[in-house]
Amino acid sequence: LLIPLLDEAVRRDLAVEAALRDGDVARAAALLAGRSKRHVARDRAAEASREGDFGGELRARDDESVYTAIRADVTQDEGSYDRYLDTDEWYERQRRRTNGAYDPDDDPLLKRPWQT
Repeated sequence: LLIPLLDEAVRRDLAVEAALRDGDVARAAALLAGRSKRHVARDRAAEASREGDFGGELRARDDESVYTAIRADVTQDEGSYDRYLDTDEWYERQRRRTNGAYDPDDDPLLKRPWQT
């Protein structure tokens, strides 16, 4: 009853778990392949956190934040509504830079010596 109101990433994770529980590996693989950029960024952040890569986690969380901000409704699957209701990614990133928001690409503590 409440599943349609959940965040699209959480809802997809629940669907993957249900498919695996039912032994439907093909459906689970299809669900994983259809993750949104926001969902992928969230998963990258969780993986980086588990591995102790705090710079990678910070960059992934920043990406997730951008992808969340540009979505008209995070409870809806990407493509299930008119994409023109969302903000463009380039616009949101530029707006954040212009307003002085934190940008992991500018953080000297996250840059490795060979990236300078």
